[in-house]
Amino acid sequence: MRKIVEIIYPNGETLDFEFKGKKPSLEELQGAVDGLIEVAYLTDGKLMIINEEGKINNLEPNHVATDLAFPNGGDVIAGNAVVMPREMME
Repeated sequence: MRKIVEIIYPNGETLDFEFKGKKPSLEELQGAVDGLIEVAYLTDGKLMIINEEGKINNLEPNHVATDLAFPNGGDVIAGNAVVMPREMME
């Protein structure tokens, strides 16, 4: 099984990315979101990894990631987001 994740950038662009190991390392995830990570659980069973301090550090709002994580509103994701199957983190 390939270890493909999707990185969603604040400008709406996405990139499919393949990690080297069985699961992404903490360093790889921190690099993808440019900082400390926080895990959000999506309604489709996937995980979203975001920058824990994205809003505090005034990173650009990520409307695509926000719509995935909060389809009914209520919060905003700032900075890059990584979407992956939950199995990759188990």
